[in-house]
Amino acid sequence: MAKLLEHEAVKVEAAQAALQAKLPGIDSPSYVAFVVWLPASDEFLHKHDKNNDATVYQWVKGIPAAAKWFPRLKRAKAIAAEKEGAVVAVLLETEKQYMAMELENS
Repeated sequence: MAKLLEHEAVKVEAAQAALQAKLPGIDSPSYVAFVVWLPASDEFLHKHDKNNDATVYQWVKGIPAAAKWFPRLKRAKAIAAEKEGAVVAVLLETEKQYMAMELENS
């Protein structure tokens, strides 16, 4: 996984702090990647294929671990902008599960 850029690291740290505030008692969650999320339906982008004729989106419901991982925030934001209601989230790993935290001002 690519090293986080400075502006990305700030957003990841904020997401980690928000998760720890929301679920006190968990150990420090570790960063995995950026993901595209539809919070209204709790769906995560699983596959994104784009060619000259069409763009195909495949979504998975309620399973953050199955989301397509984006190492760069810029790419995740560009894809989220293509789909109404989509936001960028930080995928974090705790001892027991993966969790997604929406970026502030994503």
